[in-house]
Amino acid sequence: MKIREKLMDEAMFFVDDLKKDEKFLAVILTGSAAWGNVTEKSDLDILVIVNDENGVRYRYMLPKYCEVKRRTEIGYFPLSFVERAIKRGYGDVISSRVTEQLKNGRVLYQRGCIGTDVIEKCKNAEPTKSIIGALMYESKETIKNAIIQMIKNKDNSTACINARISTELAARIFLLGKKNAYAPKYKHLYRYLKKYSNNLTTYEQINDIKNIDSEHAKETVDNAIVFIEKVFKELYIKQDFVKKAETIIYHS
Repeated sequence: MKIREKLMDEAMFFVDDLKKDEKFLAVILTGSAAWGNVTEKSDLDILVIVNDENGVRYRYMLPKYCEVKRRTEIGYFPLSFVERAIKRGYGDVISSRVTEQLKNGRVLYQRGCIGTDVIEKCKNAEPTKSIIGALMYESKETIKNAIIQMIKNKDNSTACINARISTELAARIFLLGKKNAYAPKYKHLYRYLKKYSNNLTTYEQINDIKNIDSEHAKETVDNAIVFIEKVFKELYIKQDFVKKAETIIYHS
């Protein structure tokens, strides 16, 4: 059995329980299991659309305590919340994350066509120019702050965290700016982002983050700069903000 088919079978384990209750309107597999590169260590990310107003909530299950021997995250999203997020059309960070999660999801179970309809609406959601502009500005300011924290304040841990945030923002800009972002010719950017983000995650998870040395911090920030410039180049956006920031800070 192929890995993706195995993941789908394991995800269906949760569907059997969920579909017994009428308040569960749709169960959608998201994340790498639905559309990304999967391995035996891949997690299961499941989004459940519910017919109640109890707010967004999550369940996290670890292999040791779950019949499915795989880390699993189940998010419960009220239908009204999802509809508002789609209507905002990438109008804020939350709505853009919901839309991006769902537009590549795979329906595992649905009442009527609720799951299919939600995915289709997410695929058709259009970002406004102002949103892309706001994300660009935020990405630029965050990487500048990373440089300041690293060089002026000698705060390497904060510099690494800011570098990661700025990279994630740049990746979101790329997704919004390219309708065919999942085409094979762009896969090199995803591989780069995944490898880079994983490295940064380890920095955030170690026990004594304050002991990250300046060499690692500089490598992290430099990699973030390369990635951001790469994304902007793909979008034909000419930016020299990083070089200007480095010149000002390094020589001050």
